[in-house]
Amino acid sequence: MNPPVQKRCVAAFAAAAVACAAGCADFANTRNFAAVGTLVGAGAGVALGAATGHVAEGVMIGAGAGGLMGGIAGSSLENASRKKAEKALLQGVEQDMLTGRTRPAGATGPGRWDVAKKSRWVDTSQKKRVWVEEKVVDGKVFEAHFEERLVPAGHWVEEEEKVWVEDAPPQSALKP
Repeated sequence: MNPPVQKRCVAAFAAAAVACAAGCADFANTRNFAAVGTLVGAGAGVALGAATGHVAEGVMIGAGAGGLMGGIAGSSLENASRKKAEKALLQGVEQDMLTGRTRPAGATGPGRWDVAKKSRWVDTSQKKRVWVEEKVVDGKVFEAHFEERLVPAGHWVEEEEKVWVEDAPPQSALKP
């Protein structure tokens, strides 16, 4: 290969590597690590390129390799933190080794997950200022005035909750 073609291939490879590491990075850690890796790799490429007399190629190769390695490191950390978050979310739920189904840690026997529907009242009552006309009650005169009254209002909200229902023990286990 002659040097101009080689330089173009190296430049294309480095650009593709950096674009892949930065463009494919869906997570903040992956992007940050890829960016830092690109900068560190470019710096190392300058040093190695100056020593060999090929600074431009050193920068491109170093930036590409650094970006890829930084992206891989960031992705690894992101996966580890995601797994930790999932484990914390599922804390208190264990997997039944025989059936492969999950069940709560306090469950004593076999069972199944079921959905329980619950209803609750959401109170949206408001205080409103109401004009009250002048009136006479038992000989007393009440002048017209504003009065604050509670206007009742609200609605029912249907909710679903995942609950563990234990299976009934077999009839043979109940007989002595």
